[in-house]
Amino acid sequence: MQFTVRQSDLDMNRHVNNAVYVGWALESAPEEIAGTLKPVDIEVGFRAEALAGDTVIARCGLGAGANSGRFLQEIVREKDGKELARLRVNWA
Repeated sequence: MQFTVRQSDLDMNRHVNNAVYVGWALESAPEEIAGTLKPVDIEVGFRAEALAGDTVIARCGLGAGANSGRFLQEIVREKDGKELARLRVNWA
């Protein structure tokens, strides 16, 4: 899923606010997961910043165990492939 960083996504340092990364990641979850389950635990590792006008891509993949409800998600900057955030989300 692709997002363009808006002014309203920025914090006082003019970088994307940390909570926005989480929102993007949750939005990238497959509909069969997001439509039936809720995130119960989120672990986030921030790697780099995104700025206004950047295009970012949110990716979602199944974590350990096919039925675990655990998903690994990452946010990357489109223009250079730089990983901005990596998330582990448990859905139940």
